[in-house]
Amino acid sequence: MIVNREFAEHYWPHQVPIRRHMRLGTLKSRTPWMTVVDEMADAKLGSPDHDAREQFLKPVAQINQDWGAPPASTGLDVQTHNGDRG
Repeated sequence: MIVNREFAEHYWPHQVPIRRHMRLGTLKSRTPWMTVVDEMADAKLGSPDHDAREQFLKPVAQINQDWGAPPASTGLDVQTHNGDRG
């Protein structure tokens, strides 16, 4: 998975996000943990006047493999370097 700078700074402030782990869902979800493999620059999807938002990219083939179809709504569970979840 690839995360943008805004996402990385929110979940892993002042750290390199590569090789960090996260998964979609809740603490009780059985969705697989994903490894961050790269960081991309922030991209503004709306007005250039708005701040960049947290974004992550996951290949569609992996979404289909993990869940059968992209979920309509998800949560996010992030594991920090020391094992804390936020």
